[in-house]
Amino acid sequence: MNKDLSRRRVLQMGALAALPLLSSQAHADPVAVAAQPDLAAVPDALPSPRSWVVRPFDLNQVTLGDSVFREKRDRLLYFAREYGPSVVGGVRDDKRGPDRMLRSFRVNAGLDPKGASPIGSWESPDGNLRGHYTGHFLTLLAQSYASTGEQIFKDKLDYMVDALGECQDALAAAASSPTPRVAGRSGTAVRLTGTPNGHITGDADCIAVPAGITNGLTDFTVATWVNLAVRDVDARIFDFGRPGDSAADSKVRMYLAAHTSSGGPRFAITISGSEGEQRIDTTTQLAADRWAHVAVTKAGNVGTIYVDGVAAGTGTLTLSPADLGETTTNWIGRAQFPQTNIKFLNGTIDEFQIFGRALTAAEVAAVAQDAGAVGPADVLWYRFDEAPGPSVVDSAGRGEQRRVLRRHRRTTAPRVPVGVHRGPVHQAGGVHELQRRRYLGAVLHPAQDHARPARRVPPGW
Repeated sequence: MNKDLSRRRVLQMGALAALPLLSSQAHADPVAVAAQPDLAAVPDALPSPRSWVVRPFDLNQVTLGDSVFREKRDRLLYFAREYGPSVVGGVRDDKRGPDRMLRSFRVNAGLDPKGASPIGSWESPDGNLRGHYTGHFLTLLAQSYASTGEQIFKDKLDYMVDALGECQDALAAAASSPTPRVAGRSGTAVRLTGTPNGHITGDADCIAVPAGITNGLTDFTVATWVNLAVRDVDARIFDFGRPGDSAADSKVRMYLAAHTSSGGPRFAITISGSEGEQRIDTTTQLAADRWAHVAVTKAGNVGTIYVDGVAAGTGTLTLSPADLGETTTNWIGRAQFPQTNIKFLNGTIDEFQIFGRALTAAEVAAVAQDAGAVGPADVLWYRFDEAPGPSVVDSAGRGEQRRVLRRHRRTTAPRVPVGVHRGPVHQAGGVHELQRRRYLGAVLHPAQDHARPARRVPPGW
């Protein structure tokens, strides 16, 4: 017996089993009834008469008799009419259900959620899948209207699609505004507003550093000022990696977390995933709402984390950035794989520097007082003192000033128009770009800068 049954084969077997029922009940073309299956036409397949034709049909052409199917259908229609609930305290409001479905979208877009309470479960405000149920609800309304023609279903659809369009407008307006600069440790800085998971703002700001920026480095120093707004566990100050198509690529990274379960910053580097991480942990905590200077150095096989110019932790590092190969996704303010338990950085970043050597303890202490104390960082130096906007000037002393490359995609998800994305691909050199990612619901869909994705309406509407 062949145990390797494909889904197509199972469907063919089901169709064959239904043939006697169809032949006795369906009003078929006499020619089709008379036709006999041609088993030789499709090798190893079940009978499929040549005269049979598959034709689409509308839902209002289907009538269900008294059966469990009709009972289930009626329950779904009732749910589509009354979800919310639509009647509270004897007052009917058919927008109450749609408003609950729209809550995550409106909150993300900074719009009034109209007093709607969160749905909960997978739709909880801090869930990675929030918003997806809205798509199912839109489909339910569309099919209910197509099947029954009842105006209440179309009214709810109109209301929800218009509201999603308002969310798109609000997100597009936010994306078109210049990325602001705020008061920094010296001059100005960039405020990263944190992850959408657990934070009401819904922003997910981060900075994309050019690919391959640490190619060939053995000894190195990364130093920056950070002012945490929220001390989220494992939120990354930076995370450089190569999450390619292969499983091996996804295990290559090095990162600096601002706050871990041990209390202080952690540096880790690996070419074999979390189980192979070489770590330096500290217990010196970074307080919220206070500027702190954090640096990590590697000299030979010794790694050191400094906080405010003082060594806070050391460890053995036999791996170096050179062992990672070309890292293709290098982030400031986010992890390679952000999720519920690894959040985007919620804080302010200033004077982000990468040196192609290990600074001495005295040099780190000097840089903690004055970013330029030992001269320009020779690999990367983001001062964030440029005018508000998406461009970040690299002040590293390499004499390169290259133009920013802008590449955008425009997509929307089926049925639920989602997402606005701002941020191009980056090129090593003098001017780089911020990326501001806005989440509409659960799934991020990039869209053309300053433009609104085309609206899609549910099928059958």
